[in-house]
Amino acid sequence: MADKPAIRVMNDLLNPELTEGLSREERELVRCLAQEIDRALDPRELRRRGTAGIAEMAVGALGLLRTLRPKEIRLRIGNPGSHRSGRTTIEVATRDEPFLVDTLRLNLRRLGLREMLMLHPLLPLERDPDGTLTGVRKEGSEGPLDCYLYAEVPFVRDPGRR
Repeated sequence: MADKPAIRVMNDLLNPELTEGLSREERELVRCLAQEIDRALDPRELRRRGTAGIAEMAVGALGLLRTLRPKEIRLRIGNPGSHRSGRTTIEVATRDEPFLVDTLRLNLRRLGLREMLMLHPLLPLERDPDGTLTGVRKEGSEGPLDCYLYAEVPFVRDPGRR
C-alpha cells in the first residue's frame, strides 16, 4: 500500500537542507502548511510537483508568515524555478478577512491574467503582540486565523509588470 501524500511530504520535510535553522514553531508551521497545500492540490498537480515540491512551497511561505503585524498585508511575486518554472507566483499573507480570494482574482483579471492554480489555506497561528510567530494553535482552539493566498499565473517576464 502506497504512503498517503501528506505522509510522504512529512518525510521530505525531515530533509535537513529544507528545515535547517528553523525553530520548533517554524517547523510546526511548515508541517501545517504542507498538509494544507497537500489537501488543496488536485491529483494532477500533486503528481506534477511531487512531495518535495510541496515541502519546498511550505518552507518558502514561512518567509511571509514568520512575522505579521495586525492589519498588515505581505506580498511576494516571483518567477521561481524547479516544479514552478514557466509560471509566476503571487503570494499574500494577512489575517483572514472576507473576500480575499475574490479580491485577488479581480485584480488578476484587471491585469489580464488568469490563475492556473489558487490555494487559500487558513492557518491557526499564535503570535506575540509584535506579530512574531510563536506556534500553531491546537485543533479546535479559538483565535484569529492567518490567511496564506498562493496563485500561479502564466509566466510574466517583464519585472515592471510583475
